[in-house]
Amino acid sequence: DRERLVPGAMQEIIAALDWLGVPAHEGPPGNGSYGPYVESERLPDYQIVAEWLVEHGGAYPCFCTPERLDEMRKQQMAKKLPTRYDRRCRDLTPRERQEHLDSGERPVVRLAMPLDGVKVYHDPVRGPIEFELSEQDDPVILKSDGYPTYHLAAMVDDHLMRVTTVVRGEEWISSTPKHLVLIEALGWQPPRIVHTPILRDAQGRKLSKRSGDTSVSHYRSQGYPPEAFRNFLTRLVWVHPDDKDVYPYEDFIDGMRIEDLPKTGPFANPALLDFISGEWLRTYDASMLYDALLDWLTWILGYYTSEGLEIEVVRKQDRIPVPLSRSQLEAFYRTFMEDREYSERVLSLEPERYHKLGDIVLDTPLYFKELFEPASADMLIDVTQHDWVLARELLTEYRDWFRGDETTGQWEARMDEMWQRRQLKRGVPFMLVRVAITGSTRTPPLHAVIDVLGPEEVKRRLDQALETLDVSASASEVTPGR
Repeated sequence: DRERLVPGAMQEIIAALDWLGVPAHEGPPGNGSYGPYVESERLPDYQIVAEWLVEHGGAYPCFCTPERLDEMRKQQMAKKLPTRYDRRCRDLTPRERQEHLDSGERPVVRLAMPLDGVKVYHDPVRGPIEFELSEQDDPVILKSDGYPTYHLAAMVDDHLMRVTTVVRGEEWISSTPKHLVLIEALGWQPPRIVHTPILRDAQGRKLSKRSGDTSVSHYRSQGYPPEAFRNFLTRLVWVHPDDKDVYPYEDFIDGMRIEDLPKTGPFANPALLDFISGEWLRTYDASMLYDALLDWLTWILGYYTSEGLEIEVVRKQDRIPVPLSRSQLEAFYRTFMEDREYSERVLSLEPERYHKLGDIVLDTPLYFKELFEPASADMLIDVTQHDWVLARELLTEYRDWFRGDETTGQWEARMDEMWQRRQLKRGVPFMLVRVAITGSTRTPPLHAVIDVLGPEEVKRRLDQALETLDVSASASEVTPGR
C-alpha cells in the first residue's frame, strides 16, 4: 500500500531480526535466489497474473468510483446489511469494459469469488474451518496504479519463491478462503498456512501503542538484552516441558511444534519480560555487563535517537516513564567509559537490582562525581522529621569518626551508637547518611556503596550536605547547630 508506506520500515525490520539473532535466510537487500524481494520491483509479475485471471474469468476489472462505493456502503449500513461490494462490474460485457477503458477510466481488478458453496481450510492449530462462500466479498487484488494488494502479492510471491509454509497473524484467517480461491484459480498448490495468535494486553485487547509499544526497537531502547527479549517472545507462544520461563533458545527450537501454538492470544506481560531479562542479566559478570551497556549506549546515541528517550520503571505496580535527555545520556556514556575498572566495581553491586540496561543508567549516576545529584535540604530533614539541628548533628558526628577503613561490623556498631545514644529509631542515622552521600533513599547496602565511593568522595559529599543544611537554615532563620 503506497499510501501507508513508512520510509525506513523495512530496514528497521531487518535490524530487529539481526539484533535478535534470527537474521533472514533470504530477502532484501538481495541475499537469496528468488529476488527481487521488494514488492515495487516485482510489479510485472503481479500484473501478468492479474491479466491472466481476468482473461480466464477468475477476476474482473472494476470501474466503480470511490464516491459510488461510499454511497453504496452508506445504503447498506442504513439497511443493516453487510458492507461489501455489490459486484456491479462483475458481469460487464467485453464491449462495456472497453467503453470504460476508452473513456480513460483506470480500473482496479477484483477477484471473482464463487457465489455459493463452502470452502474448508485445515488450520494446523485450530483444525478445519468452514467458510460460506456466499458471504465472501470480491476483494481488490490489483489497484488502479498497478500495485497489488496483499491478497495478490503474497500469493504470487509465495508461489514464485517456492514457499511451502506461511506463518502470519490470526487476523488473516478470515481472508484465507479468498487466498485459496485465488491459488486454485491459478492452478497452483497452496502452501501450509499457519496463523499465530495476536498478542493481548492486560485487558485482553490487541496489543497496541495505547497499551504497550509494539516495536522491537522500543524494547531494545529500554535495554532488554536480545537473548532475553527473544526468550520472552518464545515464552508467549510456547510452554517449556519443564515449565521454565527462562531457557536457552535451543530448547525452543528443539521442542516447538506448530500444533502447540495457543489458540487464543497470550498476554504480553511486561512483568514477565522484566523477570526473564533480569535472569539473563544475572548470567553476565561485571565485564560482560560493562560491554553490553557500552554497546547499547553506542546504539542509542549513534542510531536510535537524536534527542532523548524514556526508560520505564516500576513504581507500585505502575510503569512510569522516566525521561533522559541526550545530554544526560552523553554525559553518562563519557563518565562510564573513563575508568572501566571502577565502572565494573559499580556494576558488581547488587546486579540483581537491574532488569534491563536502562535501569543501570537511572540507578548508577550516584557513584560518579560528575553525575552525582546531591540531596536537597528538604530530603535531608525529611529523614529527621524536619529537625534541622538533629540532621546536622548526626552528619557532623558521622563525618568526624568515619575513616573509610572500618569493617562492615565496626561501621554498623558505630552507626548503632548514634541512634541508641539519642533513643532514635535505628533507621534514622542510616537513612540520613544514605541520602547525604547518594542523593537517594533507594540504593544497594550502604556500607558497600561507601566502599566503592572511597573515603575522600564520601567526606566531600558529607561536607556538601552540611553546607546545604546551613544555607537552607540561614535562609529560613533556623539555628544550624547547637
